[in-house]
Amino acid sequence: MTSRSFPWRASVVALTLGLAACGEAPASLRVGANIWPGYGPLFVAESLGHYHAPRVQIFSFPNATDVMRAYRSRAIDVAAVTADEALALAQTDPEQRIILVCDASNGADMILAKPPVATVADLRGRTVAMEAGALGAYMLARALQAGGVKDSEVTVHSRGADTMHTGYDDSRVDAVVAFDPVATQILQRGARKIFDSSQIPGEILDVLVTRRSVIERQPANVQQLVDGWFLAVGFLKDNPAEAGRRVASRGRLPPDTYPAALRTIEIFDAPRNARFFTTAAGALPAQLRSLHDVMIEHKLLSAPVPLAPLPDGRFVTQAARRQPAGRP
Repeated sequence: MTSRSFPWRASVVALTLGLAACGEAPASLRVGANIWPGYGPLFVAESLGHYHAPRVQIFSFPNATDVMRAYRSRAIDVAAVTADEALALAQTDPEQRIILVCDASNGADMILAKPPVATVADLRGRTVAMEAGALGAYMLARALQAGGVKDSEVTVHSRGADTMHTGYDDSRVDAVVAFDPVATQILQRGARKIFDSSQIPGEILDVLVTRRSVIERQPANVQQLVDGWFLAVGFLKDNPAEAGRRVASRGRLPPDTYPAALRTIEIFDAPRNARFFTTAAGALPAQLRSLHDVMIEHKLLSAPVPLAPLPDGRFVTQAARRQPAGRP
């Protein structure tokens, strides 16, 4: 899977990075995300008024690389990232904490090939385009592993995820790592889907990550962020078309893009999130361990990462306790 990237508002990136450059102390909890459909509840919650500025502010970015850059520079306090990106962050900063599991990709991320390439095995000696970063490398590595192809047998061509549809037209490229809405455009060009995230269930998770120091300074704001997420998930389930319009408007996307994308994404409500963080069930720790081991094997991490401190479920547990029976 490639890093979560969509056409977005570059001016917001400049504004957010500018705040960090000025060295101003954060007046609120600043949350950064790009336009991956699984992050939609953040934008829905904002539009519904569940986040009251300046306590919680949502900043949008054109791609996952910019989100990671802003987070590392402390221009934002919370980042919406993939689980493998969270592990990459934790490798250099042990303060990282995962406070919510946003979603799982169940077919939304895919490898699309030009005919005559019909299987992953056919990628031997060919070129695959993907966005640079841990996630793109992870998706490709798992596909090659499933197809019995060595990493060294494939050439990687770096390209922005939001322009992958034009990357597919590049004569040098035989296949691309993509996700909706761009993937649909590529399929309409006659591409063949040779691998998708439904073949590695539970491995492609998106999470909210922050630092322990942020939690200590702003626990009430973090709780508002998490509570707002679950309120938005409830709204999305009851009003999918309206939720789609709100997300599409924020991202300047076609109105029907969001509901269509959700067919291959599972967004997690409060009870499911609480189970992820339950030690007895061990869902999140086990999945992080599996992901970690694959990343070590494929040299996507340079050294082992301590996993035990990463999950911090206090906020989703509190939110789940307040949910009315039968509601998300």
